[in-house]
Amino acid sequence: ASLLGDRSFALICAQRFGEGAALLEPHLRGRSFEQSPSYLLNALGYARFQQQDYERALDAFASGTRKDPQNPILWNNLGATKMVLGDLQEADDAMVQAAEYSDPKKKLKEGSVQVQEYHQQIFLSNVHELMNRANGQASIMPIVELWWGGEGEVLSAST
Repeated sequence: ASLLGDRSFALICAQRFGEGAALLEPHLRGRSFEQSPSYLLNALGYARFQQQDYERALDAFASGTRKDPQNPILWNNLGATKMVLGDLQEADDAMVQAAEYSDPKKKLKEGSVQVQEYHQQIFLSNVHELMNRANGQASIMPIVELWWGGEGEVLSAST
């Protein structure tokens, strides 16, 4: 990425969501979302989600899934955002993708994000919440994750 991308990411990690997103969004739009690193698209979506700006979070997560279609964390985050927006069928579709790409038996392309049991527990929690919402019983805010790391390596913080 770039120094500006790194600074924006650091601000978001420090829970300075407004500052980080305000710096990151024009930087990413200047290079077109689909040309941007997927972890920065995810960071922008994460910041917007934390600010309860779900439409803009959705835009960033959807761009991330187009850029990195085998990334289960992006699919989870997209599903969580769709859930909050009340689009339960689309949320379900995204959670199916998260489950598929987090399956340790599935052969993924080189450099794909590999998730740990921790991530699978978060995905399951979101699926459980999706079922609750489908039955008219929303109980918790779905969980989105922020991740960073090199090829095939994932370090994460969730909220």
